[in-house]
Amino acid sequence: MTVLDALQDAPQGLSLGAIASHTSLARSTVQRLVAALERERLVVPVGSGTGVRLGPGWLHLAASMPAAIPANAREVLVALSEELQETVVVAMVCGRRLLVVDQIPGNQRLQVVSSIGESLPLCCTANGKAYLAELPDAAVNSCIGSAFERRDRRTVKPLAALLDELTAVRRTGFALDREENTIGVCAVGIALPLPRGGYATISVPVPAARVSRLKNPISGSLLEAKQFLIASLGRAGVE
Repeated sequence: MTVLDALQDAPQGLSLGAIASHTSLARSTVQRLVAALERERLVVPVGSGTGVRLGPGWLHLAASMPAAIPANAREVLVALSEELQETVVVAMVCGRRLLVVDQIPGNQRLQVVSSIGESLPLCCTANGKAYLAELPDAAVNSCIGSAFERRDRRTVKPLAALLDELTAVRRTGFALDREENTIGVCAVGIALPLPRGGYATISVPVPAARVSRLKNPISGSLLEAKQFLIASLGRAGVE
């Protein structure tokens, strides 16, 4: 998992030496682990064979995951996308990352879309911060640490600043990404507790030029959808 964690933030791949440096593992250990992962197609060679990246084996594993939400609940998200005319993204919390498992594309000429199976950080995405706000500060500190991934100049870097932001998220119920994960893209997100434990997250990413006009409508609609989904999923669990 340490090797895979190093690779998930390097879509172009890493050399064995770079993996050893990132993980503080001996190069011989990295070589043995990478060989085992390569046999399972969880990593594949890149370039001239001096490095590796995540492989297609992960797609088969992701395909076997249960749906984040039942089909009837997904209808709520389709209606949400139609109401807002924007993309709605569903992601599952997987350890210290988010995994995009579903999306309903919007119908704007200029829209933001994600890739199914894409891995996203928690600390600088709207849906990631919405999930972190569900945790006590001590758990956030344990999950993120005193320093965390800096995606670009807008990423909130000090942990204290993130904790202050999470306090506001707990009050409002939704989180914002202000071009922190990707320049030019903003998002509003919520966390949805699941009946059997764990969380799904729902976010609406939009071009930065539209966020000031849409923040209030999106956040209001997301919070309404969340309450409906909590009630709907609760009924499904009882049934």
